[in-house]
Amino acid sequence: MILELINSNNKFRPFFKSGETNHLPMALYAMEKLNATEKEMKHFIVEYEKTHDMEKLHVAKSVIYENNWIEYLGNNDMFEDYQVFFNSEIKRLGWEKTIITYFNRIISGIASEAFHCLIKLCYAIESKNSEEVVNGLAYSCACYFEIPTIEKDKSKKSVAEIIKDIENSNWFSKHTYEGNTISKKLIKVFHDPEFSTHIQFPDFTNEVVIQQLKNSVLKIHLAKWNFISLHMVTSFHSLKIIEPFILNKEDLYIKYWTSIIGCLLAINKVANTNSALDIVCDFSWEVTFKKAIETMDEHAIKLVYSCFMEYNLSHDFLFEAIASKATNQMCI
Repeated sequence: MILELINSNNKFRPFFKSGETNHLPMALYAMEKLNATEKEMKHFIVEYEKTHDMEKLHVAKSVIYENNWIEYLGNNDMFEDYQVFFNSEIKRLGWEKTIITYFNRIISGIASEAFHCLIKLCYAIESKNSEEVVNGLAYSCACYFEIPTIEKDKSKKSVAEIIKDIENSNWFSKHTYEGNTISKKLIKVFHDPEFSTHIQFPDFTNEVVIQQLKNSVLKIHLAKWNFISLHMVTSFHSLKIIEPFILNKEDLYIKYWTSIIGCLLAINKVANTNSALDIVCDFSWEVTFKKAIETMDEHAIKLVYSCFMEYNLSHDFLFEAIASKATNQMCI
């Protein structure tokens, strides 16, 4: 039922006329995983379409082929043409091989649309929804922007130590990056010549370092509780989903780490990542699911879903803390 419901709403572009992301397909999938009823999901659709500037699909010009697909990266007018192209590639290769063939070539765009392109694709993978795989890949290409490739030796510092160095630097305290979208702020961060000077790279061949990354992403969001940091948490959930399709795991995490530091700068909120954290009392996932659905807020719904999935893997109480705070259940 959920795939039919999602795909019946794929008559819209993945972004609104304003340029912001259309979360409808992702929110519906997350709602289903939070045990929403069909009635609740259909009500969500009606209200979402009422309150958002949905844009119907344009007519594709069908000018994208295997030999020129990369030339149109970053042109959101070409979304429908990318849809046509990836639909034909999935028919030829299957959706798994299509992801491997193409996503590895655009991994430098992992932060595009504040990670929404990645998240949309990963929800499609989770649900084994080939229509949404087409849309996720097309979205990733049409809204692509490239994060910088920075060559540096691996640091011996922990992830938390590197973040502390950045947060304690004069650069961090004095710089702000303006933009009416997260993507525009990130692009300004990446274009700052000082960015490459301050960033350090931990050793992402070490699984312990990846666990440190998870811990820091969660602490950043709890400490700063910002719209950008929210997307850091939901995007972290996506990493494990996309990982089996990635040919170079270390490169995936280097690109993600570069994006995370970019987000930290884009937030530019002085609240220290290692500040004291709230403690969750009487937490219940079942109650939290219900409250998330009742918010009718796509971001709260997706955040609680990501936290639940990651909690099942690690049993890290920080996921409970974030899910609880997202639905106003926090007690100290």
